[in-house]
Amino acid sequence: MDIYKRDAVAAYRTQQALADALGISRTAVSMWADDKPIPREHALALRYELKPDVFGEAPKRATKRKAA
Repeated sequence: MDIYKRDAVAAYRTQQALADALGISRTAVSMWADDKPIPREHALALRYELKPDVFGEAPKRATKRKAA
């Protein structure tokens, strides 16, 4: 699932609040293209750490079993 700038900003209400949550500058957020997904590392932070209630939970990991 891609996250677009408009959706990320809407979740935080302002570009500054989004930038603060991600630990980046507002200028960096403003440079993201409106019609392309945001950088993957920021999308993952939003989806799994900062706003899983908005962007979805982390997928369940399959556990490997040792052969007996």
